[in-house]
Amino acid sequence: MSLRVPVALKHLVIAAEKHYCLPKGTIRSRVRSGRAAVARQMVYFIAKKALGMSFSKIGKGLGRDHTSVLYGVGKMTEQLENEKQLQEDYRIIFDQAQELTKREAELLGKPISDWLEPTPEIPERQPEPIPEPSIDAEQTAPKSIVVKREDIYPPRAWWEENNDRFLAAMRKAHPDREKKLEVPHV
Repeated sequence: MSLRVPVALKHLVIAAEKHYCLPKGTIRSRVRSGRAAVARQMVYFIAKKALGMSFSKIGKGLGRDHTSVLYGVGKMTEQLENEKQLQEDYRIIFDQAQELTKREAELLGKPISDWLEPTPEIPERQPEPIPEPSIDAEQTAPKSIVVKREDIYPPRAWWEENNDRFLAAMRKAHPDREKKLEVPHV
């Protein structure tokens, strides 16, 4: 189907809710009933395939995660191949959304391209030059780090002073264990 008039996502939502006889706001809500899910997936599908919107942009517009949109588009793609009624729903919803967009453009008195969100152009990025490495006489490989046991364990005197306190706490927490807290050999 050729895109004769650009369609706003909000008009797709309105058209789908009217077509499936859903209360206003159902598609953006957390309702997971059958009709609401089909209507939501139809909006995902039309926005992706007919309007060329990204999954994340559709998700943001409908309060969903991009993975939900991805799943919905995939499911609707499978169902549209087999079900004639869904193909008819697609055509009706898309045509209604185009009519809503045209009417709103006429009411605003502006061309549609002025009030629909433009597709941002991504500027071409020039790669930054990679600086040549310079080696100074003072720059050498990192010095090896020497770790002493004293850096890891407290001194032996500290263990001897506090051993009884730790044993009492250990016995209280684990009364079934009777193992003495050993002082590490430093």
